[in-house]
Amino acid sequence: MHTFSYKGKQITAISDTHGKHGLLRLPPCDVLIHLGDACDAGNDEELRDFFAWFNMQNAQHKIFVAGNHDLPFDLFPEGAAKMLPENVLFMENSIVEIDDLVIASVKAVPWMQEIVEIDEPVDLLLSHGAPLGILDEGLGCPALKSLIDKCRPKYALFGHVHQATYASIRYNETECVNVCSCDLLRKS
Repeated sequence: MHTFSYKGKQITAISDTHGKHGLLRLPPCDVLIHLGDACDAGNDEELRDFFAWFNMQNAQHKIFVAGNHDLPFDLFPEGAAKMLPENVLFMENSIVEIDDLVIASVKAVPWMQEIVEIDEPVDLLLSHGAPLGILDEGLGCPALKSLIDKCRPKYALFGHVHQATYASIRYNETECVNVCSCDLLRKS
């Protein structure tokens, strides 16, 4: 898990829990973000279990971005959306403002599915996949890196690359953080 303070808000971001979310003990926060791969096998039962756990976490705002293992969001998007608890915001190729935080999400699982333009300043850029050449172990998305170059978010948060768990690097004006939770869950 990656926890940080920005604009007076405590933010916790995780990803790649692969069905082992129940092993995590998350601190209370203002914004809780899961950046995909809540599922391992990618079925409805895993997703329902994850959302029941996610819904119980102590956070004022909860955001979910689907990963490549969260198959119901690709195969049956309307059915998957119905599984979302009322207080969980699903983000995909969208921008929201939450308590003075401008948060954008792009569908990069692990590569962007369509080119997204962001024409406003962004505090947090969320994706499942990593940008090319940034904590990506050769698996990054070139379109995502180009988007970071254009919109210059304060933070780019992503997962997917298990080998770069909780690594962060400054890229121009952006703090890029891999929030993959796999290593932490293996040690539990």
